[in-house]
Amino acid sequence: MKRVALAALGVALVLIVLLGIDGPMLLIFPLWIFTYLFKEQLENILGKLPGGTGFVVAGVTYGMLIEIFAIVNNLDRPVRERVLLDGDPKNDLILGVLYYTFVIVSWYLLLRKVRFSEREVFFITGIYGIIVEETGQVVLRMLEQPVMGTLYAILVMFVYGLFPMLALMVAGKRFPADRKKSSVGMYALAMVVLFVQCALYGNTVYPMLKAIL
Repeated sequence: MKRVALAALGVALVLIVLLGIDGPMLLIFPLWIFTYLFKEQLENILGKLPGGTGFVVAGVTYGMLIEIFAIVNNLDRPVRERVLLDGDPKNDLILGVLYYTFVIVSWYLLLRKVRFSEREVFFITGIYGIIVEETGQVVLRMLEQPVMGTLYAILVMFVYGLFPMLALMVAGKRFPADRKKSSVGMYALAMVVLFVQCALYGNTVYPMLKAIL
């Protein structure tokens, strides 16, 4: 009964987007629902890939799906006002592949050593996203407009936290069982790793690709 209700909710959310009642970013929620419903099938498919490849492939795939939702969500805005890696959809997809690869590989390295839960991965990446999205403007918006700013920050948390969490959901069994337990210190380490990869991507790969594109 629970699975039927979830499937119905997922279909309803997709229809809401297709009928133009709400924006494409709403699709992140049925993406979560259908991943949960088809978890075993996805685990079997990704389990055929060697080592941690399945986790990385799943993470980048989920990340790019969410990026596509964001692109469609921004199409009706002027190019300079689009909240994307690049206002041009084609360029944004190219930049996005590498961005999501950087983030998911960082999580792969962390998860090989530490047993973070899906919830922990979601919240750590989500908080990181709130801080870095729009170069700190999300945090500023929370301070200036507590209610609306916080609601927007929650959406940002879902956008950032969902793709590595879903990757862990469908490919987490491939990580070693005898890993360290997560702790506050490990949360801090994960946050540092995410900010380091962000700095590496933002100061090397991103400007280099922008110059080419």
